[in-house]
Amino acid sequence: WRNFGWSNSDGAVFGLRTGMAGDHQMANAALAIAAWHELASRELPVSQEAFRHGVATASLPGRFEGLQRDGRTWILDGAHTPRAASALAAELLAEFGKPVGAIVGLLQDKQPQPFFASLAPAVCATILTAPRSPRAIPPETLAHILRAGDSQMIIRNDIETSLITVREHFPVDLPIVITGSLSLVAEARECFGLAVPDS
Repeated sequence: WRNFGWSNSDGAVFGLRTGMAGDHQMANAALAIAAWHELASRELPVSQEAFRHGVATASLPGRFEGLQRDGRTWILDGAHTPRAASALAAELLAEFGKPVGAIVGLLQDKQPQPFFASLAPAVCATILTAPRSPRAIPPETLAHILRAGDSQMIIRNDIETSLITVREHFPVDLPIVITGSLSLVAEARECFGLAVPDS
């Protein structure tokens, strides 16, 4: 989703476009280009056309993965650190131009306060929930940690009831991001029919 160029002392590549959202994807692509140059120097060439195609079509489920369901835009992003939340917030604002709704669930080894502080500029209403993991922070605990007396924070026990709440109470033109844990995003992908549960 970003156009960019790359150069070093051995050459340059211009007119590239990332297949994934976020400015940080240009840095990731730059690492891939450096590897491409290294392979070429070891007589393992990859055509520039193949490389351009690879950069442009790269994707990763659960990383700013967008979909349309029930007439609504959903974004699935496994951000779970303050830094990732900050990058997600910037991308959400760049994409939608306004704060969105969020379903958030975190695991116990994460930092809830800095995570929410980083995400806050891009979110206008939040559902706190928990992934199906023994390491999940219960949504009531999250609310207590965040001192969530805010009426904009809703507590739901799982992703299924969180999705029902969105559909029943949030305006259909409000995009929703599901984030905080790759586990939660995996569960959301199952609910949306994008993946099947592990047996």
